[in-house]
Amino acid sequence: MKTSYVSEADLVGAWELDTFRIFFSDGRPPIFPFGKDAQGLLVYTDSGRMSAILSKRDRAPLNAERMENAARAPSQEKAAAFDSYLSYSGRYYVEQHELPDWEGTFPDPEKEERNHMTRRGYVVHTVELSSVPNTIGNEHVRSVSLTGDQLVLTYNITPQSGVTRHYELTWRFV
Repeated sequence: MKTSYVSEADLVGAWELDTFRIFFSDGRPPIFPFGKDAQGLLVYTDSGRMSAILSKRDRAPLNAERMENAARAPSQEKAAAFDSYLSYSGRYYVEQHELPDWEGTFPDPEKEERNHMTRRGYVVHTVELSSVPNTIGNEHVRSVSLTGDQLVLTYNITPQSGVTRHYELTWRFV
């Protein structure tokens, strides 16, 4: 079976969030951290830069007339704004090989229509700016599945509880 890998060129452009959900290895129902109608924008440039923004829809406004005055808003409003928004940016590169923790199989490109062929691989985001300061300098490795204008990024986290969380973000090219 021939494998078709994603490349940096495949990712270049702007992607709008369709869904952001988390699945659990213990079988509980998935959750939608920013709601089923979450908003987001993911941008990859041809110079190796990226930016990701995730947000709840219809966030409560701050008690500030201008963006420059947002720091003076009440602490509870600022905390709610932080809890409903996530962003980071930095550099990215694509890994065009199967990593040991890959879960799934590659489709047979010979049996798929050319413009709907699924390409797979990994993208690594190196965080340079972030709404969560302690992630600066981290590398976020995401599994990539690209079919037509749909991009699915996934990754797993297993906390001390032992219940693996499978994060899935589905984006649409705009």
